[in-house]
Amino acid sequence: AVANLELTLGGTESGSYKGYPTFNTPDSIIDAVKDAGIGMLLTANNHSYDTRLFGLKRTVGVLKEKGMDYIGTRQAADEPHFAVKNVNGIKIGMACFTYENKCDTPVRKSINGNVMDASANDLLSSFSYENIDAFYSEAEKMISDMKQGGADCVVFYMHWGEEYQLTANTWQKSIAQRLSNMGVDMIIGGHPHVVQPMELIHSE
Repeated sequence: AVANLELTLGGTESGSYKGYPTFNTPDSIIDAVKDAGIGMLLTANNHSYDTRLFGLKRTVGVLKEKGMDYIGTRQAADEPHFAVKNVNGIKIGMACFTYENKCDTPVRKSINGNVMDASANDLLSSFSYENIDAFYSEAEKMISDMKQGGADCVVFYMHWGEEYQLTANTWQKSIAQRLSNMGVDMIIGGHPHVVQPMELIHSE
């Protein structure tokens, strides 16, 4: 079972625990989701940087400490950017990406309106609508690496779309088609806060 962890575990070092619009949550939530049967968490979303670089890294550290699988963020750039999990004899390659905001600061990412520290660029799997070809190149290499690692099928978790819209937008449809063309077997989207339709598409 996989779930979206749309918060940070910034600890008391990041101030008080709080909710919207910047989430800082007690570490005990990880024990709760493990007890609920969740086996993997998705950590790339528009709230990944709510407690800045410290919180992004600390979140990953807590997940490691508690033995929870995750994809989407890292403490160091050379750590894995995807996972290949054996589920009932089937090896599933999994990756998780979130959208970026437009950023006027060169060579920096902006997440939820927060310009990220330059050192955090490689710690969050994300894509920019303004430079979508860079994402396609990264995805293509990632899919190839997954398959070399034995993946029988490939799943991409995409944090995208528009909140409270009941249908996918043009970007979602075009990116989904491109990922399908590259060999992604399933795309599971999050972020809109409502259920959007499921659609079967085919590689061109």
